[in-house]
Amino acid sequence: MLGESDGTTGNATIEQIGRRRTFTTTLQLALVLAVVQWPMRAAVHDAAGSAIACEVPGRLSLLVDAMFIMAYVYAAFRAYKYVKFLTRQSLLNRESWQGIAAIGSWLVFGAAGLDVVEDIRLWSEFGASTGACADLSTGWLTWLMRAVALAGALVLAVSLFATSRLGQRKLYGVRLDPPATFKRPMDDGKDSGRLVITCSGGGIRSASFCLGALQLLRERGLYDKASTVIGVSGGGYMAAAFHVLRRTCTDPFSPGSPELARLRRQTRYLLSGGRAMFRAALSVLFGLVVNLLLIGIMLRAIAWVLGWFLADQQVILPGYSEIRVDWRPHDSWFFVGLSRADRAGALAGQRDHHRCRGHRVAALDRRLRDRPFLSGGLERRVDPGRDRAGDQAAHRREP
Repeated sequence: MLGESDGTTGNATIEQIGRRRTFTTTLQLALVLAVVQWPMRAAVHDAAGSAIACEVPGRLSLLVDAMFIMAYVYAAFRAYKYVKFLTRQSLLNRESWQGIAAIGSWLVFGAAGLDVVEDIRLWSEFGASTGACADLSTGWLTWLMRAVALAGALVLAVSLFATSRLGQRKLYGVRLDPPATFKRPMDDGKDSGRLVITCSGGGIRSASFCLGALQLLRERGLYDKASTVIGVSGGGYMAAAFHVLRRTCTDPFSPGSPELARLRRQTRYLLSGGRAMFRAALSVLFGLVVNLLLIGIMLRAIAWVLGWFLADQQVILPGYSEIRVDWRPHDSWFFVGLSRADRAGALAGQRDHHRCRGHRVAALDRRLRDRPFLSGGLERRVDPGRDRAGDQAAHRREP
């Protein structure tokens, strides 16, 4: 399935776009964590003569480095999966690059293991209350870790380039054909130019929504003008019941009707008794507690790092009767500019994502205009639902 359709050209499938986006997002997170460590490392270097002064920035740097390890390990794994996906495409049958990417990812995993060992050793060294400050390096172990990580990153970068469209043209001289495009043909069937009502799937929630929509369409006279009513899953149940009951009832499912009253009574199974209500309340409470804990931990971590940084850079200085704020302390503007540059890169990636999605939405809208969906002041609603062949049901009104 192409990322764009209806006569437009696209260079990637939807699956490829998703895999690439996951890899780039994880890589951006790893770069952000690497940037966050810089001021902490600078503080450790400035306080090299005091073990107490460098303990907090040193251990903060190690905690951030632990998150950085997880980020670049996952980025290496996603890079390998992306190369594996590209090599299995019909346009590129070079399985050797998959093996090379696997070697690169394993090198990164090995470097992560060495990085963990280094952090464990440094954590105990920063706990010393006397003597000189420990350095953020363990000698040969640090250099070995950096060399292995650099080798793995280079191998993955070469694999990604070789399996890309540009790499195929530069390395192998392959001229890839543009992806096939799709253009919806004009439908001259029985429903051409007529009103078609569709009820999407989604269980009891979809059935409830479709019931309200069908009631409104009937009140406005649009239901009687429809040539076909199509339903899937939960929407199919409601569309079928709404259509069949009209043969024997004049106004089925109207407010106050026996059908609607029975439907409301039979929905009590969702919360059948006090025990079910108690369990539902506990489930909601558990979700709230988990969310509050996660948010609290995240806020605490951010406040810890930000508070240390403001104190180290002397942005906020305590005075005799007031607190003085210095908006240009030391070299903090350098880190602000660096963070802005990283943010600009992230926004550029998001802009590309929204542009691609905008093309797909525009193509979908052009296809929808070929058919008259719900009209008469109502908004068109498109919900793919769960389109399974066994659940789909079409109900055609009798002439």
